Amino acid sequence: MERNNLLVRKIMLLTVSGFLTMLMSCSKLPPLMMKDLVGRWESNKNEVLILYADSSFEAKNIEISENSAKFVFGDVSEIRIGGKGTWDIYKNKLCLHYLSFVKKNETIEKKYGFYTSVIGSGLFENRLPWKIVSWMGDVEEFNTFRKIK
Repeated sequence: MERNNLLVRKIMLLTVSGFLTMLMSCSKLPPLMMKDLVGRWESNKNEVLILYADSSFEAKNIEISENSAKFVFGDVSEIRIGGKGTWDIYKNKLCLHYLSFVKKNETIEKKYGFYTSVIGSGLFENRLPWKIVSWMGDVEEFNTFRKIK
């Protein structure tokens, strides 16, 4: 009887030790720096975001929600936008400050801001490379941008 209890204790100890080891091995990501984001990013929905070292950006074919389109343009005829502006980082969020939009091949001088999350890769999102995750499109879906070398 005592042998069974000893075996159960060993199994429990190994299980708890394995779980604690797994938690301890989940290293933290290094802090997000602007240099980490500079470059060309493409999403799974053919969106392109180019972030420059001088804090400017270009966006092409970016999907936004109908609510955002209605607020920015006054109608929902265009939920894919392009544009230019400046960008910065605030608490692991990428802040895009549009200065102009391209709608139906016409440039519209209008200021508006969006923000997106920047997360790590992997199961616990704690590994490099970084990913930009946009919730600007449909509510049930999100767009994942990956840096193109």
